[in-house]
Amino acid sequence: MDSWRKATKGLRIGPLAEFALSMVEPRSHAGRVAIVTGAARGLVKRIAIKLAARGASLVLVDLDQPGETAAWLGGTAISIKADIARNEGWEHVAEEVDRTFGRADIVVNNAGIYPRALIDDLDLDLWRKTLAVNLDAHFLSAKHFVPRMRKNSWGRL
Repeated sequence: MDSWRKATKGLRIGPLAEFALSMVEPRSHAGRVAIVTGAARGLVKRIAIKLAARGASLVLVDLDQPGETAAWLGGTAISIKADIARNEGWEHVAEEVDRTFGRADIVVNNAGIYPRALIDDLDLDLWRKTLAVNLDAHFLSAKHFVPRMRKNSWGRL
């Protein structure tokens, strides 16, 4: 069974996405470690599937345990429960990445929140949380992983 077919088992994908996945260079990311945030649900599962199909080892990070996505991918996918809006969350991710893989090559910052509220109903705490997840997390990931990428002379954020 093709690796992309195995990785997408149980997911509903359309014919165009199936065709696109079948055309992927199967090992173009072999030896790379990709960190993917927001990995417990939605579109990010497909991003993770595509990276896995290309041979990347995956670190799936979410505020909710992304174990289901890791189980679908199998192989060298690990799941980490962490709050990426906080520095401590990124410290935890960095420790696990170093312990498990010893390197990091790609960070896909896809976690995000959208408060479905009118400005009249939006309080300052929710506003700050939204900024922390949607903006601060990108800064914090760079602070933790750009030095590791420089050490390997390769990286993508």
